[in-house]
Amino acid sequence: GEGIFITEWAPGSNAIQMLASTKKGSVKQLHAIGNYVPQNKFIDLDINLEKLRVSMFQPFISVISSELGGMVTGNLTLKGKQGDLGLNGNLDFQKTSMMLDYTNTRFSFTDRIIVSNNEFLFSNLEAFDSLGNKAVLNGKISAYKLKELAVNLKLETTDVMVLNLTEDQND
Repeated sequence: GEGIFITEWAPGSNAIQMLASTKKGSVKQLHAIGNYVPQNKFIDLDINLEKLRVSMFQPFISVISSELGGMVTGNLTLKGKQGDLGLNGNLDFQKTSMMLDYTNTRFSFTDRIIVSNNEFLFSNLEAFDSLGNKAVLNGKISAYKLKELAVNLKLETTDVMVLNLTEDQND
């Protein structure tokens, strides 16, 4: 694919205008445009995602998952002072799967996740185990200062594989 990153000083607004975009074929997978005001360290960025591979976010959740697959489409805003940014918007996940390393189980889902003030909100998200059994997920994953993760999730299910450890993994 192709990628560009352009910055330009806008003297009238005392801001740096930013544009970042990646393209695969005719699809703009990531398009971010906005401003950074150095005087008060304020960022205002609009981010559009289209069929972006979610595997690029795996390093951010490596403490809970070593495998992440699928696509995401959505619109986000990243706004606030440097060090205290707020992420908001909607993310539509398609054919997304995740391996939970601690339990050695894989779940997949296709659903929308709302992002509100750095919290990823799950509302009746239907997830399926590797055998096709359904679980319903509610709750949130909070990203404090977009770094530290706090997880508060409730999983409602019947007959879903939640633990799949081998004898060697069960130490």
